[in-house]
Amino acid sequence: MTAGETAEEEGDLAALHNAIDQHLVGNYLDLPGAPLMLCVVGDPGIGKTYTIKQHLTACMIAPYEISASAMAHHMEGVAVKPLIRCYRDASARLGVQSAAVIIDDIDRSIMANYRSIGHTVHSQLLTGFLMDLCDNPRRIVTEDAGSTRSMADVERVPVFLTANALTGLDTALTRPQRMRIFRFNPTTEDRCAMIASALQPEIGMSFALSTGDFAALELRFRTQPIAFFGDLYATLLAGAMPNMNGPRFFNREDMAVQLKARRYEWLSRLGQTIAAYDLAVVMSAAERLERARMMGLGGGGPA
Repeated sequence: MTAGETAEEEGDLAALHNAIDQHLVGNYLDLPGAPLMLCVVGDPGIGKTYTIKQHLTACMIAPYEISASAMAHHMEGVAVKPLIRCYRDASARLGVQSAAVIIDDIDRSIMANYRSIGHTVHSQLLTGFLMDLCDNPRRIVTEDAGSTRSMADVERVPVFLTANALTGLDTALTRPQRMRIFRFNPTTEDRCAMIASALQPEIGMSFALSTGDFAALELRFRTQPIAFFGDLYATLLAGAMPNMNGPRFFNREDMAVQLKARRYEWLSRLGQTIAAYDLAVVMSAAERLERARMMGLGGGGPA
């Protein structure tokens, strides 16, 4: 923990899952004193955002994600509008499905108080908006308020944040009644579980990998972020697609209609193809992807 940071608790993957569940319950039930925001703090690439999104998806909760880069603009007051829109849209979704907001890399946003810059008008407006939202999660300023402060009623939506550190944020925003802080320290077993999840996102779309294989991948690519394995899955899947293009499987003149009608057949054949990918194939593709990243390229599918 760095100086000035007030992380209340820390734990592994199981503890983070529990903290996410507690945060959801506290907000959906609108419990008195329950903070609107849960901030997951930890080193870059350990799977903070990935874990939150995976857990929400498993709970059938729609994640509304916004990155720190989206909350920036040269005109005063405009930077807060994407955040207002994100929260409002998630609130509207609650009528048909549970929803939550995820703000990535909050410590890289313009709310951060860098020593060479200090708090700006933009950072103060964003910080003030979030503090108001935490204090009144069922009232939100309208996006087109203009010179007059117009408010609208909304449903309360749990907010998740990720950060590498919180030393740059206003301490008023990180008070326990506004923000719960959880420092994520995944174990090696946790990383293996996240890698397995990244490489097996769908039933019937799994590689021929064992628990030991996932451990071998974790050991070989320990310096890679969890997102690396999501990219690896995508490149392997893309590489399998040409092998699926059998004779007369579809006519290219009407591809979209035919693929929609034969979706399950296509998925079955694709699943059979990638099911043959064992550790050697996946490891080789991962090494190519690693080299490509080092050179600033993409790629990495099976040769």
